[in-house]
Amino acid sequence: MKELLIPAIPLIVTSCLITACGSGGNSTTNTDAAVASTSVITDNISSSSVMSSSMTISSEPAGRSIKTGDLIADKNFDFATQKNVHVTVQSSDTSIQNTRYQLNFYTDYQTDNDVYLPHFKTQFASGVLLKGKFTQTIPLPNNTHVILAELWPYDGSAPIQALLSIEEGKATWEL
Repeated sequence: MKELLIPAIPLIVTSCLITACGSGGNSTTNTDAAVASTSVITDNISSSSVMSSSMTISSEPAGRSIKTGDLIADKNFDFATQKNVHVTVQSSDTSIQNTRYQLNFYTDYQTDNDVYLPHFKTQFASGVLLKGKFTQTIPLPNNTHVILAELWPYDGSAPIQALLSIEEGKATWEL
């Protein structure tokens, strides 16, 4: 009897594992649970937390979940998440015009004693200042209003830094 049972053990273990894992077919138990928890979350959202100055929600009976179709946006609302910014750096200084410089631009930085310390992972553009000029149009997130610009000379000395305000889709640095 023992001799018959030993070869059957792998078959029994495999059967148990397949049964424990489920059939994987048309089971909707996990999906139904996820949908149920989602509807509970949306039922608890108040309309004031969803509304912004340019959105309104139609009045609906309590207990009904909010759907995208229920939201009404102002006709002037812009759904774009980024804007194109025209960045211009130029110098009338002949010593700068006759030297090649590396430009780097960052969206995040820290300040330490009048020196800006960029977060290098937020560098969104770089280029070369040739003959005292650099110009490029760069897409940036809508919530970016100031960028850090660094002008690096190729001689290894410290960079020249400036904070550039973005106004009407333009950021300009006059050296």
